[in-house]
Amino acid sequence: MGKIFLAAAMFLALNGCGNECSFKEQCNGNVLEICGEGPDQVVNRKVSSTPCEAPNEVCVEPTEGLAYCARAPETTCDDTFDGACDGTVRLMCSPKLISPEGVSRFVVAFDCADSNQTCVDEGMTARCQ
Repeated sequence: MGKIFLAAAMFLALNGCGNECSFKEQCNGNVLEICGEGPDQVVNRKVSSTPCEAPNEVCVEPTEGLAYCARAPETTCDDTFDGACDGTVRLMCSPKLISPEGVSRFVVAFDCADSNQTCVDEGMTARCQ
């Protein structure tokens, strides 16, 4: 029994566990690609591709393994960025939770109209209501 298990483990190791990708997140042009659609996120991982579309038209990779769709033109930001409205679209700096310390953050947008709300500009911040 032990030899069968060892043989199966070696087969998986030599064949990449059936994964079609080895990255976490990356940009392919303006398409966000995320690897990890497998049953346990370890074997049989698949690529999930999502085109970056309005209001976040550009794919950004602030660091290896981290990618997301951001507002075009690609604009970096930090905690001093004042949120604002552009019609029904709320503009804000990407949350720190997304980017590790010291890694560039980018302006992202959320269309409040997608949830039947409007964007309210409150001076230094904005929100959907």
